[in-house]
Amino acid sequence: FNETEIAKAGGSCIGCHMAPVERAHASDPETGELSPPRMGRSHLLQTPRDPTFLRQAFLLSAHTRGEMTVLTLTNRTGHRVPGLTERSLEFKVDLLDEDGKSQAKVRHVIDKRRYLPVDEALEIKIDGVGANVHVQGDHDAPGYRRPMRFLDEVFPVISGGE
Repeated sequence: FNETEIAKAGGSCIGCHMAPVERAHASDPETGELSPPRMGRSHLLQTPRDPTFLRQAFLLSAHTRGEMTVLTLTNRTGHRVPGLTERSLEFKVDLLDEDGKSQAKVRHVIDKRRYLPVDEALEIKIDGVGANVHVQGDHDAPGYRRPMRFLDEVFPVISGGE
């Protein structure tokens, strides 16, 4: 972690996994009166089991490259994704035309063998050029009865963008 771009920018594990909160940190043992509120960190650890938290792990964008559409997933965490070896993340990508009709579909799984390294990006290539890509992301982990959806968004395809 100490060698990552996040660490160089002043980030930390606590900065991501322990949300900032404002609260009283103590109470007077005799009166029970709370101390004035101040900023601190929640001890309710944020983990990938929270879909909103997991969604923040990725920056997504889509652009054309010749006759192909490329969806780029950039790892915004300070570690590889998935972080634990028993987890997997499946991305289902649907290339849509101007009317929202499906033109092509692909899926990509990242797991302990095909993980997304820290400070790197993954390119998912789709044959054809469309107006948008619909991306769904499902997280599977030990203890889940079925994978949990953490991503369900439509992104515009930028023509010739890199």
